[in-house]
Amino acid sequence: MYKDFSDADLLLTLRKCSYSQKQEILLTLYERYKPLVMKVCYYHLADYDLANDIFHDVFVKVMENAQSIKNPALFKSWLMTITKNLCVDRLRRTSYTKGQEPLTAQIEVSCEERIEDRYVAEMDRRKILGYLTDCLRNLDPQHLTIFKLRWKGLQAAQIRSVLKTNKPELRRSYDRIKYQLEGCMRNKSLTISMDQIISLGELE
Repeated sequence: MYKDFSDADLLLTLRKCSYSQKQEILLTLYERYKPLVMKVCYYHLADYDLANDIFHDVFVKVMENAQSIKNPALFKSWLMTITKNLCVDRLRRTSYTKGQEPLTAQIEVSCEERIEDRYVAEMDRRKILGYLTDCLRNLDPQHLTIFKLRWKGLQAAQIRSVLKTNKPELRRSYDRIKYQLEGCMRNKSLTISMDQIISLGELE
């Protein structure tokens, strides 16, 4: 219902709608910005699980504060600021920045070159996904299902619940998927980790 609404229209509607409509609007924003927020988080943290943690923290703040944004038209900028700040906080807490350049220089996002655009350009997403599509054809159906669930953002416990499997079996399956996909991508002259593959977003 709300997919064609602009961010500003969504936020304005959010201020005067029913509870069920609010849930639908927040879900629309979630689906609209999940790929972008995940890419920005992974760019800074270089770790899928950490990026996923920050992604969920970002949208908790969205749910708590979306109705109070003074200028709804600036929602995306507001969202990117929250994402950047949470990444900075996580980097500080985990001491990832020890011996590196200052955080303000490392994390700065300029209007002329948005960090999400630079990340997508560096990864050459479309080309990588083309290679990945070929590699996925070599996975058996069970492994393909596991990969797709992980790609959609499900954590290990959730995947085990969906597939009715145990932790050791899922770990072995994930290791085989990782070995097979990373090897296949190397055969295509592309070195890329499983976490980097996952960070690219949904298959088109």
